[in-house]
Parts: sequence; C-alpha cells; structure tokens
Amino acid sequence: MKARGLLFRTASVVDWVAEPIGWLGAGIAFLVLAYLLAAPPVLLAHARQTGSGSFPVLYGPVLWIIETDFGGPMVWYFNNVWHAELVLIGGDEGPPWYIVATYIVVGAMLFVALVLPVFKRWCRRKAELGSAAEWSQSIGSLTNRTSSAAASGG
Repeated sequence: MKARGLLFRTASVVDWVAEPIGWLGAGIAFLVLAYLLAAPPVLLAHARQTGSGSFPVLYGPVLWIIETDFGGPMVWYFNNVWHAELVLIGGDEGPPWYIVATYIVVGAMLFVALVLPVFKRWCRRKAELGSAAEWSQSIGSLTNRTSSAAASGG
C-alpha cells in the first residue's frame, strides 16, 4: 500500500513537471515557426526600404540556410510562396534526399511539440467529462430506482 502511494506521488510530480515543460516546448516551437515563416516578408520589406541587399542580422540563420541548401524547401518557400525571385548561382539539381528527410523530421518534431500540450489537455478534459457523466448517470439511475420504489409503495 505504501509503494502505491509513492508511485502515485511520483506520477503526479512527473505530470507537474512535464506539463510546464510541454507548454514551454510548444511556445518555443511556435516562435521558431513564426521566425521561419515570417522571414520572407521581413527580408523583402527591409530590402525595399533600404534599397540594398543587406539584411537584418537577426535573420542571418535564414540566409545561411538558403545559401547552403540551394534548391531546398526554404528557397522554394521564398520563391514560390512569397515570389521573392531569389537567384542563386549554381546547379539546379535540387536538394539531396537526406536534406528533405531532415526537413520532414524537424517539421514533424515542431508539429508534435506544438500539438502535444493541447492534446493532453483535451484528453484530460474528455476523461473528466466522461467521469462526470458516469457519476451523473449513476445518480440519475439511483434517483429513478428510489422514486419507482416510493411510487410502488415499497
């Protein structure tokens, strides 16, 4: 019995620690996605305002990805979605398979990090509603039995 109480306390401590970490991870994943998806309009607006090809230092990693991953998903996103018309000198062979696989894995990890806390909260709320429904159903059946017994006189 004592071991069960210790296990229950350990599980609640793990949940108590894991939930804020999950929400923090979701927040960081959201910021990373916002940073990457907002890069084209920020960079294009900066280039139009200054009239030069220099970009803000904050978006250095995005430019590095574009330059090193010629023909990859970031170049496609800039050119096809935002019509930035980036012209990079070099071959037009496209990215190797492992670059595409890396983008898929990183994208899936960011998606899971964003969705996991919301999914856990939804499951917890569903379980709470289910137990509340079972409780009200058992109270209702108990009330029906007592009222039918009182009506029959017994």
